[in-house]
Amino acid sequence: MNDAKAVIKSFCAGLGIKSEADTEGFYSFSVDVGEFAVHDLSEEGVLLLTADLGQVPPDNAGSLFRLMLEAQHSFRETAGATFSIDGERDCITLSRVVPYATLDEDVLFREVER
Repeated sequence: MNDAKAVIKSFCAGLGIKSEADTEGFYSFSVDVGEFAVHDLSEEGVLLLTADLGQVPPDNAGSLFRLMLEAQHSFRETAGATFSIDGERDCITLSRVVPYATLDEDVLFREVER
């Protein structure tokens, strides 16, 4: 087990959630503000943190996309995270990469809190 997996397992234990990845390698969990997932991308030496923000609205999506892009401009309101759309679920997500080099349990908790 690489150190990242140990950090993930400790993180999950601290939240009282399962510490086994699903078939796609995601550790998923819910907290009061939403659904999150951690994916260990060991080939790249990073963890990918994702948060579901909700469904793409059927009407007036242009206004939402403008707000998202403005928030992401110069990472002004996203702290380096990026917006995307999960095409399979039609869900807006916010994703952030955490390099192994900076990773420990405290860092992971802080990154998820952002």
